[in-house]
Amino acid sequence: MEEEWYRVTDYLTAYYDPWGEDWEQDGPSTVNLRVARLPVLKHTLKGVWLMADQDKRFVRRVANRRYACPTLDEAFVSFIARKDRQIRIYDARLVKAKEARHLARIEMDKLK
Repeated sequence: MEEEWYRVTDYLTAYYDPWGEDWEQDGPSTVNLRVARLPVLKHTLKGVWLMADQDKRFVRRVANRRYACPTLDEAFVSFIARKDRQIRIYDARLVKAKEARHLARIEMDKLK
């Protein structure tokens, strides 16, 4: 059996009616997970070469952040860590957006 490493990603799907006949069915998108099984092309002292999206990609064995992981369990742990980081980034952006909106309302009130 060929050796594989794994990468978990998310993607959105949504119902779309291009003719607009079933507009009641249009709704929110759904989050889905995809597990990519990436074949190992070659082992080196520091890592492995993987075939990912029609390109070769080098992944270090020991790294804080890796593109792919040797086990499915590690791939899910890595995915969760990426999403935790994404959440922190968007939370910080939301705070700044609310602050900017608040400042704009203060300036708008001064104009009245």
